[in-house]
Amino acid sequence: MSVVSSWRKMRKLYVAIVSALLVLQALPSLAESELAYSNPDLPSEKPPVAFDAVYKPAIASAKKALAEKLDKLTKTDKNSASEAASKLAACEFAEEDFKSAALHLNQAIKLLSDTAPNQKSRLVGLHKHLGDCEIIEGRVAPAILHYEAAAKLLPYLDPDSPLKKKVLRGLGDAYLREKNYTKAIEVFKALFDYQKATNDLSVGWTAVSLRDAYEQLGQKAEADKYFDISSDIFRPLVKNAGFHKQDHNVSQVSLDLWDALEVEPESAPAISWEPPGGAKPWAILLCIHGMGLHKSAYEAFGKAMASRGVTVFALDVRGFGSWCKLDRPKVNFELSESDISHVAAMMKKNYPDVPIFLLGESMGGAIALQSALSCKDAIGVISSVPAADRYNGTKTKMKVAWKVIVGAKNDYDITKDVIEKVSNDERLVDEWKQDREARFKLGTDELIKFDSFMKSTKEKVQRLDKPVLIIQGGADPLVKPSSTIELYDAIKCKDKTLIIMGFKEHLIFENEQFFPMMLEGVTNWLRAHSGLDSAPPWKQKQLPSVTQDSSVK
Repeated sequence: MSVVSSWRKMRKLYVAIVSALLVLQALPSLAESELAYSNPDLPSEKPPVAFDAVYKPAIASAKKALAEKLDKLTKTDKNSASEAASKLAACEFAEEDFKSAALHLNQAIKLLSDTAPNQKSRLVGLHKHLGDCEIIEGRVAPAILHYEAAAKLLPYLDPDSPLKKKVLRGLGDAYLREKNYTKAIEVFKALFDYQKATNDLSVGWTAVSLRDAYEQLGQKAEADKYFDISSDIFRPLVKNAGFHKQDHNVSQVSLDLWDALEVEPESAPAISWEPPGGAKPWAILLCIHGMGLHKSAYEAFGKAMASRGVTVFALDVRGFGSWCKLDRPKVNFELSESDISHVAAMMKKNYPDVPIFLLGESMGGAIALQSALSCKDAIGVISSVPAADRYNGTKTKMKVAWKVIVGAKNDYDITKDVIEKVSNDERLVDEWKQDREARFKLGTDELIKFDSFMKSTKEKVQRLDKPVLIIQGGADPLVKPSSTIELYDAIKCKDKTLIIMGFKEHLIFENEQFFPMMLEGVTNWLRAHSGLDSAPPWKQKQLPSVTQDSSVK
């Protein structure tokens, strides 16, 4: 099973612990059973807690206790009632009931008097959380109003308060969504300077946001500058299994549930595996994962190829993996393709004479093919199951269309239509479901963009003139092999190879689904196109014809 990033697991665990502690403070009898599951020393790798067993009962109990407390205090102590309303909103936010959370946050603002201790600093948090509720529901303009209200009150915060960077991050992200890139740059520069001054490791993410904003404005020099800065910051994490391991225990968990909800990612948006002993690679693979997965899905494959002398980089596609932060992530194919080009350029700078190849699976396979058109530093593509035509695809599209028609705000869960159809191996499907860095819920707008993107691959590869290796499982229960064959036929380049393995299902490279013969095939294809072995037949020069010397008898 793939590596699970520590920040994602710890966020949910923190929520469970804090919820239980909140209940313990209000109604001790309701919390004893929740706390009985927890361990005072929680290692970062595998916390000995059944998340659902703790998380759901703790939240439910906390909500009940806080609702009763709010009802009693509203008539006697409005400032304490305001605090209870904020905590109740945090519980509702944790359950993704954003409408109720917003109602209680607004109630908390109304109850808070001008004479309340730390009134202005408390308003910062309330407006910030209201902004989060609005942005998650897709209402960017009102979200900006709340973030701006919070930003105006930042001078009243304690200088060391973590709320400052959270407000600036929320406001900057909202400006990006509004496509107000000039204001986004102004906010992110302020955040960047603050994080640099406080030695905040998350400054790398701010540099990425600055790169995105400058790139949208067409200011390539500034965009490249901040990409280089983010690369330098992330480099130790990329080479250290993708995230910075820290030990956590209950004593380090804030008793503010909002803080528990906002545990920041310690992960970098990329991970690498390099040849042992610091040896120079003979090829570089840049890997892109499939729908719902993340960079660590390539862990076993990356290690296997690194042992063969290949450096392997795996990226999180925008909207997945380490990009999943407090505000709901959005899939962005354009920025993902830009990430691929930037990373390839960085690797080319480090290893100018080492060939770079793109490799992707499913959604990642389509991204790899399309990115190869614009990524000048990649010389070839390996694409697994990149086609758009899926079994029962029409049924899924109708479900999504119906949600759009009725105006449903909740996300669409791809578990039944995608995850459960990846394989007939129940163990593999169950492991994927349990992967807490995977993302299974996407907005209908994201799914519509995904469908359009996948369909566009067939048209775009008609312009692709780089070597391509296409792989398809003959027993794939999700993508129709005939659709992959049609896509293969559309590829312009004559240097193309199609492999159909009758016994393989959907996953070929990710989640440890590769096998030795496939490793050999991929390695040989890479070697042939890296100039290490004899060129493939279609690249070999025709040998001069030999005529028999008439003098020789």
